[in-house]
Amino acid sequence: MWVDACGSEFEVIERAAEVVRRGGVLLYPSDTIYGLGCNPFCESAVRRILEIKKRSGEKGLLVLVPSQDWLERLARDVDSALLGICDRFWPGPLTILLKARPELSRELTGGEGTIGIRQPANPVLQEWMERIPGPVVSTSANLSGTEVITSASELKELFGSLVDLFIQSSEPVSGTPSTVVDLTCTPPKILRQGPLGRQVERYLARSGA
Repeated sequence: MWVDACGSEFEVIERAAEVVRRGGVLLYPSDTIYGLGCNPFCESAVRRILEIKKRSGEKGLLVLVPSQDWLERLARDVDSALLGICDRFWPGPLTILLKARPELSRELTGGEGTIGIRQPANPVLQEWMERIPGPVVSTSANLSGTEVITSASELKELFGSLVDLFIQSSEPVSGTPSTVVDLTCTPPKILRQGPLGRQVERYLARSGA
């Protein structure tokens, strides 16, 4: 559950959706870590997140999606093999790295023209994206090159004045980033083990990917 000093869970979700719709930036708990978020199609908001994190634009950003329907709107070469791994591990803590559609901004896709996509399991995140409606950027709420921060008080001190809305979790976040698998290469390569690394390795071996 998300909590905020100024309203119920429903009200907070509505406020968070409005921030995204008007091109703002917020800090929120995902189902893995705290993230900085915005509308992935708003270039000014994406640039603002990069500035907040002091992060180079050469690395792309993760996008959370409400459903697999968004894959073809964000990525190229969506095929049955890709949909198979999504069916097996989504919603959940698996990020897939794909070739980005050319119309997406460089700020979002980085210098390699790729994009990380994940469908989260948390029902509140799903409801938030349905209220927007659409996907949302999710990049770890830390300065580039530093450790992941799980303390809400530390996050408020570091980023509170830089975002339009801060949403604090009523429970500790796991602090474990998602597993990342690169599907732009053959064979696919696991870039970050995360919580599903072993399972994804076994799945890829069985499927012959």
